Amino acid sequence: PLSAETALDPASSQAVMFSLAETDAQIPVRNQFDTVNNGVVATNGGTVVIEGEDGTWDVWWNTGKQSTIESGKQLIVSVDGSTVLTQKTNELTVWHADSDKPRILDQGSFIEGVAIAANNTIITGDRSGILKIWSPNSNSPRSLDHDSRIIDVAISDDAKTIAASGGNGIVKVWNSEANQPRVLDNGSNEIVQ
Repeated sequence: PLSAETALDPASSQAVMFSLAETDAQIPVRNQFDTVNNGVVATNGGTVVIEGEDGTWDVWWNTGKQSTIESGKQLIVSVDGSTVLTQKTNELTVWHADSDKPRILDQGSFIEGVAIAANNTIITGDRSGILKIWSPNSNSPRSLDHDSRIIDVAISDDAKTIAASGGNGIVKVWNSEANQPRVLDNGSNEIVQ
């Protein structure tokens, strides 16, 4: 039901216009979520994802390919548009523009936070306090312990710095060159370790 009216340009910050076949209405789409016809539109790097009413996502990849993928609790599109992540309770499904078969990453516990770096390194954090770092082509993650339920995670574009906030008010920041994290106490806003 959607057709692109202008070329998808990942380098452009200008809106891309789409038409709904039923109404022929013009819908501007940017790098954010917008409600469209009872669905959600997300764009990044020229890839467009729309949530369908049937529990699936329709993906128009920046390569021109179209896919229908399973829905999940959360949707994340990588900065370059080459990867789409859908999250279920304790697993992440990783969809790539150049593959028809998804990669399944099993966290082993309820996932609370997910982030993806520009190089497609993925981090996940769970209720048991475990942070996992998934390299782009590996199903064997590196694990770090937060010592508290993880509330959210973040990763730098170069994947050299990661952070996890815990339910105990502590934020831990790891650098790829250091084994020990910097520990920030959210309550006092001081580095405590």
